[in-house]
Order: sequence, then structure tokens, then C-alpha cells
Amino acid sequence: MIEARDLRKEYSAPDGGSVTAMHVESLSVERGEQIAVVGPSGSGKTTLLSILGGVLASTSGDIRWDGEPWGKAAGRMPAKMRARRVGFVFQDLNLIPSLTLLENLAAAMCFLGLECDGEKCRLLLERVGLAGKEGHKPEALSRGERQRAAIARVALHAHPLVLADEPTASLDGESAAMAMDLLCGLARGNQSALVVATHDPLVMERLERRVELRPIGKAGPPRPAAEGGPTI
Repeated sequence: MIEARDLRKEYSAPDGGSVTAMHVESLSVERGEQIAVVGPSGSGKTTLLSILGGVLASTSGDIRWDGEPWGKAAGRMPAKMRARRVGFVFQDLNLIPSLTLLENLAAAMCFLGLECDGEKCRLLLERVGLAGKEGHKPEALSRGERQRAAIARVALHAHPLVLADEPTASLDGESAAMAMDLLCGLARGNQSALVVATHDPLVMERLERRVELRPIGKAGPPRPAAEGGPTI
């Protein structure tokens, strides 16, 4: 589904040089795959997810969806295309604080260009264990409940690709397991590719394949991949 070649993200350094935040020589993501992106802080996990999702431009490289480029290497996926193709569960969750959970899901439906269906929103909140909390605003919920609400929002549409950035961060063991059960079940049900950036060994064990990133720093040749993994 997705093929990436020589993806690089660089930023200007104070000394006039450049710092490579991420470099991926080759990466493929197939429909229905469940992939853990792993590596220490600063290795570019969030950057990679943002580029795969079309919200961040790479400095160079080539990325294609079903063989078709979605723009120049330094361009971003058009917003309408991104909304239909990619579901995001990022660390800040991006729930609108002034809206109730039901209103958050309804707003997401409008953004997707779907007819607003309050009953569907209610059923999704019930599915993730939030029945009776439709009228609550995000601030009134625990971190785990907000995470489940964000997953319910992704479930409004069968995105071919779902990206999750540290979805179990700051969650206790039970809440983390529930979040991963929901994400993996959603991906299986929709035959979506699921790509998860994580430090959590339990999350890594749940997913089918690992892609390891390593910190690079100053622009230069990429380090070799870990043995048995893709070249990154």
C-alpha cells in the first residue's frame, strides 16, 4: 500500500549546518499489517508517522500510495485525501476541549464529509466503554477514557491507514491493554494498516512486525539497521 524510499527529514542547525532528525532508506506498509515503530527518544518515530500520514513534509525522498505519489518529496498529502485515508491517534489526542465527546465525534464526521449521525457516534462511544459519558467534556475524563474517545473518533471511518503515537503512554496496565485491544480490533475489522510508535514492550509484542529507528544527528550517512530489520 505504502512504499517509502530514502525518506529524510532535516532541520537547520545553529552553526549553519543541518541536523538529520530521521532517515529511512526503505519502508513498506501493506494493507492489514500491524507494525511497531521502535527506537529511543530522538530517533524520529513521531516524525516518521507524521510523514507517512501526510501532515509533515520530508526534506527529500519518495513516498507512494498504491504506486502513486501523493505529491513532491517536500510536499504534503492534500487535506481531503488525508482525512479519508489516514486515521490519527497522537499523544495529544486533539479532542476539542469545549465540546462534549458526542460533539467531538460529530465534528469529526463533518470534517470527513460524512452525514452527521448522532446514533452512530453514541454506538461507537458505547463500543469503547464510554456509554453514559457522551455529554462529558474531555477535561472531565481520565487519560484512558480520552484515549478511548480518540480511538472511537478514528473508528468513524474505515481508514486504510491508522497511525498511533505512543497510545499507551501514561496509561496503567489495564487501560493500556484496552486501548491496544481497541486499536488492533479496529484495524483487523477494517483491514487497515496499523502503525504504532512505541517504547512499550507489551505493545511491541502485540504487533506483527517491528521497524527500528536509530538517532542520527548531524547530516551524514545513515547508520545500518539492526540485524533482521529493514534498512533504516
